Amino acid sequence: MNIRRILTISTRIFKQIKRDKRTLGLMITAPILVTLLFSWAFAGELTGIPVVVYNIDQPLEKRVADAIIQVLENNDTISITLNDPNAFNKLGSVYQAVIIFKENLTRNVILTGEAEIQIYLKTLTQIDAQILTQIITNNISKAIKDFLGTKGITLKVNKTVQINFPYPSPFTQQYNVCILDYDEKLDIILGNLVVNELMSNKDVSLHIVSSREKCISMIKDNKAVLGIIIPNNFTKQILLHNSSIIELYINGIQQDEMTTALKAFEEAVNDALEKVFGEKTVEISKNYIYGSEEFSSIDFLAPSFLGFIAMFFTFIISGILFLRERLIGTLERMLASATTHTEIVLGYLISFLIVATIQSTIITLVTLIFSTKILENFLQIYTLVLLLAMGSVSLSIFLSSYMKTELQVIQMIPIYIIPQIFLSGLILSLKALPEFLRPLAYILPLTYYVDAVKKIIYMNATLTNILPQLIILTAYFILGIILGIKKFRKEIT
Repeated sequence: MNIRRILTISTRIFKQIKRDKRTLGLMITAPILVTLLFSWAFAGELTGIPVVVYNIDQPLEKRVADAIIQVLENNDTISITLNDPNAFNKLGSVYQAVIIFKENLTRNVILTGEAEIQIYLKTLTQIDAQILTQIITNNISKAIKDFLGTKGITLKVNKTVQINFPYPSPFTQQYNVCILDYDEKLDIILGNLVVNELMSNKDVSLHIVSSREKCISMIKDNKAVLGIIIPNNFTKQILLHNSSIIELYINGIQQDEMTTALKAFEEAVNDALEKVFGEKTVEISKNYIYGSEEFSSIDFLAPSFLGFIAMFFTFIISGILFLRERLIGTLERMLASATTHTEIVLGYLISFLIVATIQSTIITLVTLIFSTKILENFLQIYTLVLLLAMGSVSLSIFLSSYMKTELQVIQMIPIYIIPQIFLSGLILSLKALPEFLRPLAYILPLTYYVDAVKKIIYMNATLTNILPQLIILTAYFILGIILGIKKFRKEIT
């Protein structure tokens, strides 16, 4: 082994790279560009995800005091008077009892299950005090339990008893009771708390609609990722510890957006309930408009990656083959005949398209092994794959006209191919990209393929529904042909 010859070859290669300014530039700029794109794409956060909510929740109109007063008034043994300002002055003469409902009675009963009642008694005998106390407490307990449903409560009675004279009261006596009602209505609307929490979350862009149908239609029209329907009795049922369900309608096309939106919703519900109850108790019904919980990761990724793989191989192989024809002088020899520039380019294009068709077919068939979801819309997806591959071939012929070596064609991978992985919605949603990168995403053909194939798979779209994407992909194919012919003619002449 001759070390000197090895060093000489190495020196020659370094000098050759130094003289080739284009190769040198690609070697330096390509890694920087790809690294920046990778960092920006994966460092981005999903924000502004469209979420729609239909909130018809209402406050709990009835107070605990209202329920208690109604039960007491229906009792024939006692006569009820409300809010007499001179109640204590008349205690013992007019009233045998004064009951005080504190301001936070309803709140305490609902949120803690505890009721504290103050009772002041002034009766003729101890027996009267016991009977009247029993009547009042039994009726209050019954009223609160009816108000809450089957949930038990803890009743705390602060009783003050004064006895007038130690002789028996009349047998048919009716007790007069005054109620001082300071209880306040509980104005909490849990639906509003959930909506406010969602509004304060930067990850979602909340749209409030006025009907259930509008909420669902926004999901169907792909204008929102998550639809939330809060029922009109949500607050009442939750506060009374009954069952109440929030309905969710989900667009499962973009898993990352869906996951972020669901997380924001769950945080909003949990925060709202914790503010009121200190615990998380709510039932949620999930309804998928598009997609399903049964979809695996390969079912979501396979259709999109199918086009990317076809685009990658057809671009590289077509570019290298066309460059090789130029380097060995085949193109110049053909020009010595009567063949025109356009005929030469189109002849090569047809050959490469046949190769691309074979490659795309093989890739599609192999993908079917891992994801059978493609079978349901095989012809539409296969058409999109071929159209994307055709555009890739025509663009590769044009771009390879600028290349001087096969290494330069390979270096187009980080310049043209890899950015499409990050910027087309293939892996990350376009909403996860920084705003200054989003316009660049709509220049790339893979963006339109990914958008179209997702609509076919998850929204049952037909070729008519994705006509704009088909037109744009066809335009890329035609543009590549026109640019390739012009560049070829200019270079040879």
